[in-house]
Amino acid sequence: MLSPLICLSLLVPALQEPIPPPTTLLPKTGAWQAWLDAPGTTIPFQFDLVRIPNGWRAFLKNGHERIPIAAQHDGFTLRLHCQPYDSWIVAEVRNGGVRLDGEWIRKRGNGKETRMPFHATQGAVPRFPGAGKTARSGPKVEGRWRVQFESNKQPAVGIFVHEPHRVLGTFLTTLGDYRYLEGSWEGGILHLSCFDGAHAFRFDAQMDENGRLGGMFYSGDTWSEVWTAELDPLVELPDPFGLTSLKPGAALQDLVYTALDGKPAPLKELLKPNTPKVIVIFGTWCPNCTDEARLLTRLSPQYKQRGLQILGIAFEHGDDQKGQLARIQKWKAALQIPYPVILGGSSGKAKASQRFPIIDAVRAYPTTLFLNSDGTIEAIHTGFTGPAAGKEHAKLVESFELLIEKILLGK
Repeated sequence: MLSPLICLSLLVPALQEPIPPPTTLLPKTGAWQAWLDAPGTTIPFQFDLVRIPNGWRAFLKNGHERIPIAAQHDGFTLRLHCQPYDSWIVAEVRNGGVRLDGEWIRKRGNGKETRMPFHATQGAVPRFPGAGKTARSGPKVEGRWRVQFESNKQPAVGIFVHEPHRVLGTFLTTLGDYRYLEGSWEGGILHLSCFDGAHAFRFDAQMDENGRLGGMFYSGDTWSEVWTAELDPLVELPDPFGLTSLKPGAALQDLVYTALDGKPAPLKELLKPNTPKVIVIFGTWCPNCTDEARLLTRLSPQYKQRGLQILGIAFEHGDDQKGQLARIQKWKAALQIPYPVILGGSSGKAKASQRFPIIDAVRAYPTTLFLNSDGTIEAIHTGFTGPAAGKEHAKLVESFELLIEKILLGK
């Protein structure tokens, strides 16, 4: 029989055996409140994280918009890929799976990146403090507003709507809209934000004694400016069909771009003769362009069988052609674009204007040309107002469909 002393000596090594550290920490599923650290402020947003049979999936939430994004978990790291953009959130899972800390990273071409600190906590809470009182306190902000951004001489239009516990809205400009904005209105103070994987926006404003709004607009990691607004139910933007005009002397058939396989793509070979056409100048980095691409993808089957040809000419960030072509291919596959897309060049508007000398200037992405079957240009539309604009978007879709019918009928 072993003595008590010998038994104790045998137990001590076992008691001292180190416990191996955990090799993984799963994030909690459900609603998450997130924010990006920006100079002088934070840009809040929300997402849902769910388990699926083959892994994970996340959904960015802005107002009535839910954007599905790919999610991958490995050890202590959660990666969210914001398709169809070159954009990721990479975060460490902490605090038992209810906290995330990391970075939002977006590639901008030529090795440049946007990097912003990212944080999130698990749980369903209002996007902004005070949002729960939005519907029942303070003067109303709902309506149509004439907006002036400090950096732009042309006015914009703000459209805001009250819903229980939140305010929704967007801003319309001659370039397009500012996406689905969501926030709060409490005591005469407005907060709105949006994160869609491509852009991070925040708008703050306070109403003065005359009912005017004034505050700051923040975008990404570098931009901020003053904006003001006054209620104006009749305010309208300039006609988007009147902002861009034809430039004499150039012919579409003389232009040569780059196919997705890297080979030359002469338009005289791509554009079918005696065929009505829609040509879109766009960028894969541009959410308004993605909105338009989704519309054209939806319209393509019904009009293709009636003879319509659609062609996209992409102008991309940076000047690395190999990288540009790879981004276009990923974007086209992610959105399942049914019509051909080619590379036009770099995204700088001065360079794009030189590369597409058919019009007086490339003022906005997208810019859309509607051509009759004889090759004459029926109309040019500058910018794109997406579904976040509600009735304004519906009017745009109707105008596009009417124009397509017109060029198909040759009238």
